[in-house]
Amino acid sequence: SVLALAASLHQASAVLMNTHAVNSSESDDPCKCMNWKELYDTGRVLCGEFGEMTKHEAKTDHTLQEISAVWAAHPEQMASKCTEFFEKLNSTACVPYWDKLEEEGAWCYVSDKCQDLDTGHAVSDKTIDAFVSLKRDVAGKTCQPQEFRLDRDYTTEQLYAFAKKNRINMADMVLNLYNLQWGQSWIVFGAQWNANNFTALHNKIVMDMPMVIAKGINTRQEMMILRRNQLWELYYAPKRCPETKYCLEKRPEEVTIPPGTEFRPLPRWTF
Repeated sequence: SVLALAASLHQASAVLMNTHAVNSSESDDPCKCMNWKELYDTGRVLCGEFGEMTKHEAKTDHTLQEISAVWAAHPEQMASKCTEFFEKLNSTACVPYWDKLEEEGAWCYVSDKCQDLDTGHAVSDKTIDAFVSLKRDVAGKTCQPQEFRLDRDYTTEQLYAFAKKNRINMADMVLNLYNLQWGQSWIVFGAQWNANNFTALHNKIVMDMPMVIAKGINTRQEMMILRRNQLWELYYAPKRCPETKYCLEKRPEEVTIPPGTEFRPLPRWTF
C-alpha cells in the first residue's frame, strides 16, 4: 500500500534529504525541474503528492491516506500513471496536468526553496502515523511556456525513442501526455483523412498539440496519433517491440494545410 511504501522509505529519505540539502546544483537554481525517477526512487516524494492525480482530483495537496484512497478506487489508472509512467520518467521535462492540451498547463517538481512556483506550491510533510512524519523539501511548480515539455517539444518519433530507452509502455506514455478521444469513429475519420479533407478535419488539425484517437471503444490495442497534418499508428505488438510493448508506424499520407492557416495554442489553465 502507499502507507507501507511511505514507511519503508522513511529512513532512507531522511538521510537523502540531508544529502540533497547541500547539493550545489539545486542551490544554484532551486527552480530547475528535478528528475522524476530519481525523486520517486529516493523517496523524496511519492507519486500523487502534487499533480499526478489531477484526473481524479483537481487539488494538488494530498495526504497519504487520500493517495491510498485514489489507488483503491482507480487501481488500473493509477498503475498506468504512476508505476508505468511517472516512476520510470528519467527526465527533468515538464509534464502536462490532466487538462493536457492547455498551453502552460504543465508542471514539475523543484526545490522548496524556489520562489517562482506560479500556481504551484510546496509539498507538505506527510504523516505516516501519529509518531512518524515524512519531511518534504520539494515543491510542485507550474512551468513557464519556454520550459521543455515532454508532450510538446519531442516529436512523435523522439517520444517513442525516449519510451524505448526507458522501457516505458508507449500506450501509457501517450495516454498520460496527449489528449485522448475514446470511441472516435475511425471509419469516418480515416475516410476524411484519406480524402485529404482539411475542412472536415480542421478543428483537430489546427490544435497545436498532439492528439490520440482510439480505433475502438475502450481499447488500447490500436491507436492513432495525430499531430497537425501527420498521422502515426500505434499498435500492440510486445514480441516485435518489447521495450515499449507497442510499435509505431507513420502513415505516408498527409492532409494538405491551406496557406495562411493559423494553429491554435490553447489558453492558460490553473487550479
